[in-house]
Amino acid sequence: MIGKEHMNTRSRFAVLAGALMVSTCLVAAPAQANAAAPCGGYRLIDTYRIPKSGPKKGVIELYYNSGNGKNCAIARGSRVAVTNKAVTLSLTGGGQAAHEHGRFAQYAGPVYISARSKCIDITGVIGKAVRTVRGVHCG
Repeated sequence: MIGKEHMNTRSRFAVLAGALMVSTCLVAAPAQANAAAPCGGYRLIDTYRIPKSGPKKGVIELYYNSGNGKNCAIARGSRVAVTNKAVTLSLTGGGQAAHEHGRFAQYAGPVYISARSKCIDITGVIGKAVRTVRGVHCG
């Protein structure tokens, strides 16, 4: 009888340990997904090569959230290396703007602006390479 109770306790422990491992993975998974997406909850709508021609140094990634009408942008280097990176997102013709610059390993940003039904300008910088795109995504 003692042996059977001991096995029953071990079985319960194994089931509880397995459930704990599964629940830990389920809780950790969203955090990992958000870590990979710099503009979490936004949909990628466009990318622009930096610079427009010549050796590629990186890309501008432009995201949009239709729920709140905001755009988000980053300037991502082609390789992971600490270097000067910058991104600017602004309304075409002036007004609201967001900017981040510094020495980053992967990307500058994210930066956000409200731009529902308005055109935007985007600038991305990786090292000395620059790309500016004006009057885009006017929806």
